Amino acid sequence: MPRFTRSNLLAVLLAVSMAPGFGCSSDPAGPPPPEQTVPTVTIDDLAVIGFDATSVTVGWTVPDDRTKAAETYDLRFTTDPNADWADWTVVPELPAPGEAGARESVTISGLTTGLDIFIRLRVGSGDDVWSVLSNELVATPHEIIGRTIRVRADGSGDAPTLQDAVEMAVAGDLILVAPGHYRWSEQVDLADSWHVDHGMILLERDYQGVEIRSEGGPRVTILDAEGQGRLVFAVGYNDQCVIDGFTIINGVANESSNWFGGGGIIGHLSPPTIRNCVLRDNTAFGDGVVPGAGGGMWWGGVSAVRIEACIFENNQSDWGGGLFMINSYDSAVVSRCVFRDNSATTAGGGLAIFNFDASVDHCVVVGNTSDGSGGGVWIGGGVPGTASDTVSLDHCTIVGNSSPDGSGLRVRDVDDFRIRTSIIAFGSGGAAISWNGIGMFGLGCSNIYGNPHDSPPPGTTDFGGMIHLDPLFCDWPDGGVPDGLFLEADSPCRTATCGSIGALTAGCGG
Repeated sequence: MPRFTRSNLLAVLLAVSMAPGFGCSSDPAGPPPPEQTVPTVTIDDLAVIGFDATSVTVGWTVPDDRTKAAETYDLRFTTDPNADWADWTVVPELPAPGEAGARESVTISGLTTGLDIFIRLRVGSGDDVWSVLSNELVATPHEIIGRTIRVRADGSGDAPTLQDAVEMAVAGDLILVAPGHYRWSEQVDLADSWHVDHGMILLERDYQGVEIRSEGGPRVTILDAEGQGRLVFAVGYNDQCVIDGFTIINGVANESSNWFGGGGIIGHLSPPTIRNCVLRDNTAFGDGVVPGAGGGMWWGGVSAVRIEACIFENNQSDWGGGLFMINSYDSAVVSRCVFRDNSATTAGGGLAIFNFDASVDHCVVVGNTSDGSGGGVWIGGGVPGTASDTVSLDHCTIVGNSSPDGSGLRVRDVDDFRIRTSIIAFGSGGAAISWNGIGMFGLGCSNIYGNPHDSPPPGTTDFGGMIHLDPLFCDWPDGGVPDGLFLEADSPCRTATCGSIGALTAGCGG
């Protein structure tokens, strides 16, 4: 995208004013309109709709584009989380787009059983004008070794409610949830106080090996707590369980484990996988004595949970507006997630991690706020000098967050914290990074730019490769999130000496 200075802008205007036909014209129709170059509308409902041992089927809705008709698709996948879009594998022989609003699908074949793939899609207008990339999916081809238990919102499936299906299923089974709006008032038996207190879906202790997956993805499969309670509670030791492809809304936390924890989802002592979900408009506020944490999700206890390709949006709490994690020496993974427009009254507008080993990678953290500290991210350790927590942030984009103490990031009492190949930009309030100097804080191959204070905190271990340059986002803040945070082709974050920097490296979808 050209950057005009005052002098070259004046030169352009002078050249245009002297061009033939400029100004009044004898042609009543005026000059011809400029060539249409507006990209087609982005697909944001790409969803996994099926799989087997060596293939994954994805579906989406044909966009209704009022600027240029969708004429072609470009669907790609990769097994390398750091690969640039140009290096992703192209899926051949895609159908031409049908009528706007129609659902279409494609099967990706020849995959390796058990190996994660990452999938995106873009739409072209036929003259090399492309949309930005779709939402990203993560999928794992594998066999379903047990039964498929179907659930429908009207109760006509194999089980009348989601919880009935959970109680029917055993290890190896798939609970396949049809598109629909699943409401608390229709799913929860109000006479069952155990479920009322815990949530719409309760995975009891030692409930293992069951996959709960939507049939059409989060856009069309909504779990709605209606402000009555939580949506999902994983009580403990829920090994090899998977929750895939839901929108989780209007959840409210009640007191649990000395917190009002997890408005949307809460988990304890449990290592399931939660992927391709949207957590929106959930809350976790305390009662003035006991605090609230994890507006979207709370996770605590020794847990190697995996949270993949999820969106946390407009959730609110005291601690960790989008996500709060506490007390684990097993390492959790938060990968390829988006945290946007969440808020916290105390710490961690987007996410907060306390005394918890975790790896956070390829995440976008944008537009979050904290009244206390850590507008985007808050990281805290245990007792100073005795903590053993290790947290890393790699290939993250932390942009436009706000807090008086660490607009992008606040780190406190962590034994070993490292941030690499990441962008921290355009925060407001406090410095980009706030750190209290306890433990080891390592920083390298990252770009810190456009915050009130961009210098790393004193005492930071410098791994090298640091830059302080405009990241040249494609279209932020006007272009939507995360769409506008793809990088221009000439971004310094794409040509850094230590490789690409940030979560989104596609270069405006090109």
